[in-house]
Amino acid sequence: MRHAVVMGLSGAAHANAIAGLTSHADADVRLAACLALRRVADPRIAACLDDTNDRVVLEAARAIHDLPIVQALPALAAKAADGPNADAFLRRAISAAERIGSPESAATLVRVVGRADVPGPTRVMALDALRTWQEPSPKNRVTNVWQPHDAPRDAAVARAALEPALSGLLAGGGGK
Repeated sequence: MRHAVVMGLSGAAHANAIAGLTSHADADVRLAACLALRRVADPRIAACLDDTNDRVVLEAARAIHDLPIVQALPALAAKAADGPNADAFLRRAISAAERIGSPESAATLVRVVGRADVPGPTRVMALDALRTWQEPSPKNRVTNVWQPHDAPRDAAVARAALEPALSGLLAGGGGK
């Protein structure tokens, strides 16, 4: 039934109408709107990252990262610091931050490393993204798809983000 609704919405409704459903009171309607926005690769799917329902947030993250919807990657990367602690969500948010490669993304990765509610292997993934900042793998961390980065990056960006938090991280206090 959900598939039929999503296919109907994405095929017949205008993207503006679909985007308007992302604030509907019913979580199932918001989920269908999110999936329909994925089908049409609309960057307004980023609004779903702020949903109160973790399932909607996860589907938005999957759409933004896995397609990818490049215009929405910064919104996904930013949510790594305070979004759900679900592994599938965080892995995609970490990968998005790594792909963007901005100083803000590096700072977000440091905050993920310091999150006590994040499982250890996921925190290690964020730390590894900082470790390989200058020459990240050309393969996507989550999907294993070949996505080489545009240009080499300066390791000083990752170092500058990590150094102020290092003593707190080593002490186990989250780096705050």
